[in-house]
Amino acid sequence: MQLFAAATLSWIDPNHSAIDEPWSLWHEIAQQSFAGGYYDAAAEDSAHKERTGASVRETYLVLANRYSLALLGARGAQIDRSLQHALFKWLSDRPTGLVYLDAPLASPGETPSANLIDRWFRSHEILSRFPVWSERAIPAIEWVLSKRRSDGLWDLGSRASGSPTLPLSSSWRRKGTRVDDWTTRVLCLLSTMRRATRTDKDTM
Repeated sequence: MQLFAAATLSWIDPNHSAIDEPWSLWHEIAQQSFAGGYYDAAAEDSAHKERTGASVRETYLVLANRYSLALLGARGAQIDRSLQHALFKWLSDRPTGLVYLDAPLASPGETPSANLIDRWFRSHEILSRFPVWSERAIPAIEWVLSKRRSDGLWDLGSRASGSPTLPLSSSWRRKGTRVDDWTTRVLCLLSTMRRATRTDKDTM
């Protein structure tokens, strides 16, 4: 309950004091889970047992779940870059990507369903909060760019059932609204990469 609430609040106000304790908890768990430079399931299980008394091995509460990643990413700049890279390598190697979303991170494939495309975008929208995402997501961005139409816009298909993001317009029945909405969503993701890249250069 605390994780879900904190992750949701982190989208609204990542600096809210109510996030401090749960963010620190999950940051410590991540540090212990990747202490050897790679993900260690036994180490994560021990980290949870030591701090919360719970066993999370092979459950939805492992670090790959969308809520813990959204929470950690809210203050991603405070996480050591080597830990971020190790985290991303592990997530990229997972065939199903983030828990709850179940979409491989590299690309959704050549003929993905509307639901898979939506989950794929949501996965990268969460991970884009981490500074190293702009480096690790290049294959994903290449896939997005390959789907750009000759007029410079995007239309990635019908709306996913239950999507919390699309449509942005009141209705897709009006001509052009689906293209406008998909293009907006793509450009928001690309602009995140541009901002992250600029920030990295500024801190070098």
